[in-house]
Amino acid sequence: MNRLFHHLLVPLLVVVASAAWADHGRVISSIKEAALVRLFMTDSIQSELNVAVFIFESDTFGLSAIAQMRTLARRGVKVRLLLDATIHKISPQMVEYLVREGVEIRVYHPFNFRRLSWINRRMHDKLVIADKQRLMVGSRNFGNGYFFRRKLKTKPLRDIELYLEGQAAADSNEYFMKMWDSGEVRTPKRINLTGRQLRTMQHTLDRYETLINKYRVSHVAAFEEFQAGLKDYGPIRFAHDVVGAKGIGLGVEAELITAIRNSRYEVLIESPYLILTKRMENAMMDAISNGAVIRIVTNSHISKDQELVWSRYNAERKRLQDMGIQIFEYTKPETLHGKAVVVDKRLSFIGTYNLDPRSQDLNTEVITAGRSRAEAEDLHKIIMEHMADSVPAGELKLSLAERCGYRLKAVVSRIIRSSL
Repeated sequence: MNRLFHHLLVPLLVVVASAAWADHGRVISSIKEAALVRLFMTDSIQSELNVAVFIFESDTFGLSAIAQMRTLARRGVKVRLLLDATIHKISPQMVEYLVREGVEIRVYHPFNFRRLSWINRRMHDKLVIADKQRLMVGSRNFGNGYFFRRKLKTKPLRDIELYLEGQAAADSNEYFMKMWDSGEVRTPKRINLTGRQLRTMQHTLDRYETLINKYRVSHVAAFEEFQAGLKDYGPIRFAHDVVGAKGIGLGVEAELITAIRNSRYEVLIESPYLILTKRMENAMMDAISNGAVIRIVTNSHISKDQELVWSRYNAERKRLQDMGIQIFEYTKPETLHGKAVVVDKRLSFIGTYNLDPRSQDLNTEVITAGRSRAEAEDLHKIIMEHMADSVPAGELKLSLAERCGYRLKAVVSRIIRSSL
């Protein structure tokens, strides 16, 4: 009965994932293409740019993006920027300057003594929406680590995104505006700026605007080539968690569980963090019972960027393998950061959802759900390329000191998890 419920009713109940047709699209893993598309898709904006992002750094890429938003606002475009209140690194002075320049800014779950539950509930969305017609969604935040490979203090990241033109962009915009107008967000407090501060920020963004202009001139042909390579991905649905009801209403997790549970021969997954919830474990066991092979690519101790999370995964890895789940660990000196699923080479999911309890219970998440074989094949190819740089989990040997250290951290991770 439980399987019948999921098979028949869940797809009908996930009303937040409305059916849509995306005329053109492309799966993106290349850093160059990711930066290129962000620039040129905003260049052609006529009326409206909406951006939601989890991490927004005040580094070269972050300030370049801010400079572009300022340019658009000065041109009369309505620019809305939705930030996670505790994660973004834009200074209060820069926020104030942008507001004065016409950029509207709101923050998700700022610290509030009356809403202490907000502290651990974050906005994990990553959306760039242009004129309700073009959409970039996936795992990339705004910062150097997501767009550069060199001169970084931390490991660079490998991401997966989806660029779409069509109705899915309008659906994502509808969700964005629900979040924007909800009681989950606040407008930052206005502050006073000195004349010197204003001039400093103006000159800073002027420099980055000059860099953007140089980049634009030298990459026009590359963007035209990218556009020529857009494919008809057919029906794409934009799915999200219910605004203000994480863990209450049906959302992204139900979408993924339904698809995985009903798989018949293959589930291919890329997730940087791998701590399966009981519901996801049960869905995978149902798929295996159906005859499906489940393969997951995740980070190794070489490529990881979250010590406690990886330690918890490492402690549970053998049990998952004994269940019949095939796990592969990425071995390159960069962090695997894509969040994507391909089911039976016909269903594809790209978005922000990690296979861990935070994505299930705490953070807001968004995904696209496609039924196009063309998209599924493109995504499958990218994940398999990452798998080619991986080894079966357990093959990489750890020293005794490393094993003891990870076991201790796994205990700490469980304690933290139980306290939340």
